[in-house]
Parts: sequence; C-alpha cells; structure tokens
Amino acid sequence: MLAEGARLAERTRRAAAGDTGHLTLGFISAVDYSVLPGILIAYRKAFPGVTLDLRELTTDVQLDMLRDGRIDAGMLLQPVDDVTLVTLPIISERLVAVLPARDPLLRRRGPLSLHALATRPFIVAPRANGPGLHDTIFDFCAHAGFVPLVAQEAIQLQTIVSLVSAGLGIALVPASLKDLRRSGVVYRSLREPSPLLTVMLVWRRDNHSACLANFVAIARAKRARKPRAATRVAVS
Repeated sequence: MLAEGARLAERTRRAAAGDTGHLTLGFISAVDYSVLPGILIAYRKAFPGVTLDLRELTTDVQLDMLRDGRIDAGMLLQPVDDVTLVTLPIISERLVAVLPARDPLLRRRGPLSLHALATRPFIVAPRANGPGLHDTIFDFCAHAGFVPLVAQEAIQLQTIVSLVSAGLGIALVPASLKDLRRSGVVYRSLREPSPLLTVMLVWRRDNHSACLANFVAIARAKRARKPRAATRVAVS
C-alpha cells in the first residue's frame, strides 16, 4: 500500500508539472515547412510522457475548435480578434510566387514584378478558410494596381501548389512553402516587398493545462522571424 501510494503521488506530481498528459494541437500547412518540426522535436525531447495529437486544419476550423475546447492550441494566420484567446507570434514571412515550370515569365532571371502576374489566372484559398492569407494577397495586388483573376480555389496550400504544377494558374504562397518540392513548379521571389504574414500560436485564456504551458514556453523559445528549412512532419 505504501509503494502504491508513492507511485500515485509521483504520477500526480508529474501530471501537475506537465510531464505526462495529453495535448491536442491544430496547425496550418505552412508551419509544417517552417517552425513546427523544430518545436515538436524540442517538446518531445523535454516531455516524452505527453501524448501529442496533431491535426492539420485551416484557420477558421482551428478557431472554432479552440472556442469549443476541442483543441488545446492552434498555429494559424492572424488576425485573431477574440478576447477569450491568447496569441503568441511564432514566425513572420513574406509571399513568393509559384508558377508552372514552363511559364514564359521564368525566362527572365531574378525576382518577378508582381504587376507582371496581373494577367495570369490565380489559384487562391477561399477567404472563409483563411482570411489572413486571402486578404494579404488581394491587398498586395491592389497596391500593384490590379485585382487577381481567380481561376480556382483550393483549401490546402499543398493543393494550390499541385494545381499550379498542373498548369491551372499561378499562386502567391508563404515563402516557407519553397521547402515543398513539387515537380513542374518554380518558386520566385518578388521585386516588391510583400506584407508580412504572421503565424500565431493561439490558446484559450482559461486553459490552465500544464502540458499547454510547457508547449507555449518551448514555442516561445523556438519562434523565428524568418522561415528556415525543415523536414515535413508526418501526421496520422
């Protein structure tokens, strides 16, 4: 009985410290190619007893699931206008153009002018699923003097790149997507500096989970302002 009591006390202590438990994290696909792998590696090394449930979700779905308590935290694009949620900037990056490999514009070397894309069909994510990215692209194009001609919409950034490789149009994507190697496409930087896209780590203000607090601390230490190469994380 004494031994069992000691084991129970130790389990309680570890749970209270966040050494054991469960953490559910939502994330947009862009962070899968930038900061997410490094954060996960550091967290798993520090807290191997915590079970991680990773879910690749769009920004709108993450916000709904955060409010309902179905995920503990999310990595999504700003803006987040909800006083019940806490936000921590994780990474800021600019847009790059992705074009079919045989596009005539690629004959020119160096960065592309955004205005040169004005007559090209665009592939974009629906605004309902990611207003931050959608509005950033449309505002950026408006400053260049045109409205994007939307030929196709796709929810996931990987799908957008795939549609570009099929020759259905061009796209503007976060710069970290350059780490997504896809045949039939070429990524090019833009001559005009685009607005910054900021990914936020977001969680409920009333979530006092020790596992969450530890994850936030590691994300704060690992966050970056520039994207870096990373290995894609397998999500089951």
